[in-house]
Amino acid sequence: MFKATIEKDDFTIEFTVIDFVPARQAPACSNPSSDSFSDSGDSAEFEISEAYIITKDNETKLDQDAIDELSYTYFDEIVEQGEKHVVDEREEYLIMQYENEKYYHGDM
Repeated sequence: MFKATIEKDDFTIEFTVIDFVPARQAPACSNPSSDSFSDSGDSAEFEISEAYIITKDNETKLDQDAIDELSYTYFDEIVEQGEKHVVDEREEYLIMQYENEKYYHGDM
C-alpha cells in the first residue's frame, strides 16, 4: 500500500493504492514463428481504496466514480509513483537482508 499524490496549482489529489502490479515488458523476439513474437507484455495495474481532493481550506473524499475517472486521467503518474514504491521496497528488503547476513555471519 502507498499514497500516490498528484499536485496541481490549487489542489492536491491523494490516492490510497492498495494493490499495484508493475508493467511487464514484451520479451525480445524477432522470430515470427515463436509464441513470444505476439506477446505484447502487460500494462501496469492498480487498485485504489480511497482518494481525496485537498485544497487549502477543505479535504473531500471522492466517490468511486470520481476515483475511477481521476485514476484513468492520472494513470501514468500513479504508475510512475507505484514503480518507485516497488523499487524502494526492494531496496529496503535487500538492505535488511544484507544487515541480517552481516549480523548472523559476521562481516562479509
